[in-house]
Amino acid sequence: MQNSFQPSAEFQQLVKAQLKGNWKSVLEQHLGAEVLAKPNQPCPFCEGRDRFSFTDKFGNGDCYCRHCGHRDGITVIMDLTHKNFSEVIVALGDQLGIPAEVPSEPKPKKAKSRKTFTSKDLWNLGSPIEKDTSADRYLSSRGLNGRNFQSLRFFDHLRYAEKSKDGSSWEEKYYEGILCRIDSSEKECFNVLRIYLDNGQKAKVKAPKKVFGKEISGGFIKLGEINPDDGRLGLAEGVETAMSAGILHEMPVWSVISAFNFKNFVPPEEVKELFIFADNDSNFVGQKEAFTAASVLAQKYKSLKISVVIPPEVNSDWNDVLLSSKR
Repeated sequence: MQNSFQPSAEFQQLVKAQLKGNWKSVLEQHLGAEVLAKPNQPCPFCEGRDRFSFTDKFGNGDCYCRHCGHRDGITVIMDLTHKNFSEVIVALGDQLGIPAEVPSEPKPKKAKSRKTFTSKDLWNLGSPIEKDTSADRYLSSRGLNGRNFQSLRFFDHLRYAEKSKDGSSWEEKYYEGILCRIDSSEKECFNVLRIYLDNGQKAKVKAPKKVFGKEISGGFIKLGEINPDDGRLGLAEGVETAMSAGILHEMPVWSVISAFNFKNFVPPEEVKELFIFADNDSNFVGQKEAFTAASVLAQKYKSLKISVVIPPEVNSDWNDVLLSSKR
């Protein structure tokens, strides 16, 4: 197969979906079972003796080295085999019995094409969170009030799809849920985070939180307005964590969806002081990303005062702190 061949987006999505939950056995073929058996193993890339851990934190074969940083499973294989993305994902598809069809000739253009359903279309289906809705009951159970924020909406018919256990078909269900509008410094609503709910609780599915599109870099969920008098703004990973930190520290705190996105944040002009409210992870991923972001942003924005704030208890976030304060 030629290197120029680009497998379709549908093929890539299907392979990645099939790999979820199976990454350990796939990576054992490249790293060996001992490296994946427990954390703090020798790193195959920087040769550190006890830096490398297989976490699969996001279901993408995630590995973390305290020196090299984060790699997903596909990147691990690419770096070990020196093959490009297309070659690796086609090889993985072949292992899974999913053929990557190479078109023999260009397909004729269709006379009419269906309009692509966008994140803005999904956002527009939602409505403000009202009292006693499933969204309101869920957030209330976390000590929060989502009715305060324009970046959150309720939608009662969210599609959730995942592969069947035998991998032969897609199974879909519909849930109530929360739509979280993801904005950036350049554009509004370029993506949407979906939180799936069932009877006022987080739905018992493999991924109860899903981003609608692929891109979140530089994105944030705006939870509160910046006070121009003090110019304080906080950042946190998840929506619930950000809302909790905002209550506890009496300032607007925006969600950046993932710890790896802290460093991509572009602060609005009126921000004078930025607080990064990290999770207190036992594997130090949240703390590491927070301090890395603080360093990156401090170099970019010289006049900006930056602090990293971490909950006191290991394996806790700011929602845990908020709930503990109410007991």
